[in-house]
Amino acid sequence: MKIYFEEIESAKQSNLPILTTHKRLLLTEYPNHHTYIIDEDIFKYLFENNTVPMEDVIELGNHMSDSSEIKEVIKTLKSVDINEIMKSESLFKNLEKETIEKIENEVASRQLKVKGPIIGFIKSDYYLIHPKNWIKPDGEKAISFIKQHHLPTDKKIIVLSATASEFMCRRIFTDVTFHNLSKVKIAGALIQVYDKSFSREWIKLSENKRYIQSINEKLIDHKVITYKKSKKMFGNPADLYLESAEGFDQYKGENLAVVGTPHLPVPVYALIAKAIGIEFSKEHLEMKQLRVEHNGITFDFFTFEHNELREIQFSIIESSLIQAVGRARAIREAVVVYLFSNFPLQGFEKIKFEDFRSNNINTSDTSTTSSGSQAA
Repeated sequence: MKIYFEEIESAKQSNLPILTTHKRLLLTEYPNHHTYIIDEDIFKYLFENNTVPMEDVIELGNHMSDSSEIKEVIKTLKSVDINEIMKSESLFKNLEKETIEKIENEVASRQLKVKGPIIGFIKSDYYLIHPKNWIKPDGEKAISFIKQHHLPTDKKIIVLSATASEFMCRRIFTDVTFHNLSKVKIAGALIQVYDKSFSREWIKLSENKRYIQSINEKLIDHKVITYKKSKKMFGNPADLYLESAEGFDQYKGENLAVVGTPHLPVPVYALIAKAIGIEFSKEHLEMKQLRVEHNGITFDFFTFEHNELREIQFSIIESSLIQAVGRARAIREAVVVYLFSNFPLQGFEKIKFEDFRSNNINTSDTSTTSSGSQAA
């Protein structure tokens, strides 16, 4: 550990090029460097989202029952309206440094037994109380929170990413030049089955098992990238998940099937929107089936009526899907990649599931264009 910290300190003082991780870049200052070149999307590291169950806060109160500071925190939390985004600083402003250190030590030593990242909540920027299970709005509550990290404003920042959202770039950074290089000819075939949801809840329904069975039967030679909790449903699952597929290269040149539409919980979208200064009310957090347009494609989707909340949702879903289908490297490799999702990606031939099941597919024409490769 000592060597690790010594190497970090040495890098901070160096004038040579430094190779580091996204997280380390956000946590360490490099005063001798004027340009940061960031490979792949850094946005998920800029916004640290997490959730703690309300029972963790109650357990904290019971464990530190003699602390007036903690009692005041719990009293305030009980008065906060559901789905109302609040500043964490206002909640924890009276918490002394010594109290926070005590909580950290007792969580680390397991004297304070909590299920979620309670320290992350204390150090967050915004929080939102919501039902733990959205299907049971009157049931147990949970607290979602966000901590925004910032890149330095006195450096030239170059982001090279297939999934950089121009909307998000312009909301986060003050002076942006955005280059879209997405229209490139590819060697592989990209096919999207678009008329079924393939959301986490849709996949779990017993009446939809026949669709999963068809995928297993027809795409025996395709590795399947899907949700972490859905891997066991497929006969040939990949060793990575739809939730975190970026940066892997072991499936280059292999046929792939990506199954899923990776929606995130409403609080994630709401907290990101708040962190980047978007104005909305809690009434805007209601989602419904709407006819929308994105990237020149009109489609029906479960989303927000609020335009900017919808932009955030679409940028996150689109990023996850592009990263997953990109593992086959279809730009240079003559592979066949299937995407099963009702969120449309540019550059994919669109077919219905019945066409897929009936072999009504033409994969001989590989002169399509990809939706990847962007830079900010």
